[in-house]
Amino acid sequence: MVSFAFSVLFVFFFVLTLVLRYWLANRHIRHVLRHRGQVPAEFAQKIPLAAHQKAADYTVAKTRFGLFHALWAGLVLIGFTLLGGLQALSGVVLQALGPGMPHQVGLVVAFAVVSGVLDLPFDYYRQFVIEERFGFNKMSVKLWLSDMVKSSFIGAAIGLPLIWVVLALMDKTGALWWLYAWIVWSGFQLLMMVLFPTVIAPASPRKVCS
Repeated sequence: MVSFAFSVLFVFFFVLTLVLRYWLANRHIRHVLRHRGQVPAEFAQKIPLAAHQKAADYTVAKTRFGLFHALWAGLVLIGFTLLGGLQALSGVVLQALGPGMPHQVGLVVAFAVVSGVLDLPFDYYRQFVIEERFGFNKMSVKLWLSDMVKSSFIGAAIGLPLIWVVLALMDKTGALWWLYAWIVWSGFQLLMMVLFPTVIAPASPRKVCS
């Protein structure tokens, strides 16, 4: 009974959030289209009408795409939660890796992989349809795939140890596991603030003009 009530509440707030997001996005689209035909007076001397209209069309295209993507992400979430997708995935991982920590870490990894694969068509469409249509795409498919593979390896190298630590804390520290996990997560974020711009993705040095 409690499980059913929780499911009803989950669906209710999920639908409410989705409806509110669609309402706000559609208001935004209508506002952009309503002012598409004229550059705001503050920028009329600096921005040509064609550039203003291109920016408006780009905003509308990305907002509409975001709405469709949000709907798809919602359906995937429902599939994983209420329709038993996560439980089925857990069974597959359990059979492959056995119980214990390997199963727990493997389930998180499997969920991330499946979610990423389901999201790939949207990433491709965003990069090679929307961005390409408005002249903003500077990537080839080969470079896009290469970057995706590299980011996946970096994410795994960084994320897997963190996942293992958090799961171990949940198993070993009792009711206060969330406090220890929060401390570890906060320390990890501070560490990434230092390592990301200096080691993981350092900025290219500027050329010094003589």
